[in-house]
Amino acid sequence: MVLDKFLFDNISDFEKLISLKVEKSVSLEFLEKSKVSETQSFGQKISILVSSMANTVGGIVFLGLKTSKKRVVSLENLENVITLDWLNYIIQQNISPDIENVDVKEFVAENVKIIIIKIPKSKQAPHIAFDSRFYARNNSNTILLQEHEIRNLYTKNSNPELEFVGITNTNGTPTNKLGKIDFITFYPKFLIRNIGEKIERVFKIELSMPTSLHDSNYFALQNYFTRFDEDMIVFTINSRNPIFQNEIYTIAEAKLTVNIDNFYDFETGFINIKLFYSKGVRSSKINLVNSLVYNGQKLSIEQFVNNDKQIFIAN
Repeated sequence: MVLDKFLFDNISDFEKLISLKVEKSVSLEFLEKSKVSETQSFGQKISILVSSMANTVGGIVFLGLKTSKKRVVSLENLENVITLDWLNYIIQQNISPDIENVDVKEFVAENVKIIIIKIPKSKQAPHIAFDSRFYARNNSNTILLQEHEIRNLYTKNSNPELEFVGITNTNGTPTNKLGKIDFITFYPKFLIRNIGEKIERVFKIELSMPTSLHDSNYFALQNYFTRFDEDMIVFTINSRNPIFQNEIYTIAEAKLTVNIDNFYDFETGFINIKLFYSKGVRSSKINLVNSLVYNGQKLSIEQFVNNDKQIFIAN
């Protein structure tokens, strides 16, 4: 059962918890009325429970559901037992750092009041509970994390994460002859982004493209020439500046020239991108004929002048 599909804004959603015999799990906890109160001890329990779910996979805590053998058996009424304001205060004051997007709400019907706490899996984990200790969920239990597990959480959530965003400046500039395109030039720019939680200081990108399309006089790219690989030319560009969290960075610009003689390479070719950074390697491939266009339209060989068929009349 995927509880994320339920809004829990009507009685039938809660009744399904009973009819489907849903039980406690790593991401699901039920606390019955007898265990709920606006006391220091319960507030401490909530801080441990909420922080443990944020440190694991996230989850939902229901207050006011009576259980038997870890399964919901009936709905209860928390009226005059606990308030949303108190719960929000406890969560904010007893967990560090703050967990973003925790959603605390209540459902009220005749003789029923239930509180639902939705906790996301946190990118800022690990979170500390009221007692300055770290907890996680294991099946339906809340456990104390060991030192190596805490260290792994810090490492996991403090890494840069680079991705190739795509290319811009993809519309070509043609030079015409006899009413058709003699050649068309493109200056595509290659963009990457850091989607991680840490600055990436050292990275590089490797570009390879059909040799026949590259302009060797375009030194903005030619200066990074590395090697030839069969019919491809390869460039390696090292980082010059760190890339910050959520920053989009232009790492390279190329100059490609297409004419009737190399059109086959353009029509069937690709630009291959390898992005090397501290967490690993990412690879992408750009289909040239679908990505580099003229006036928003794909190019076809019929648009180019065929110089071999020109007829010259001698005087």
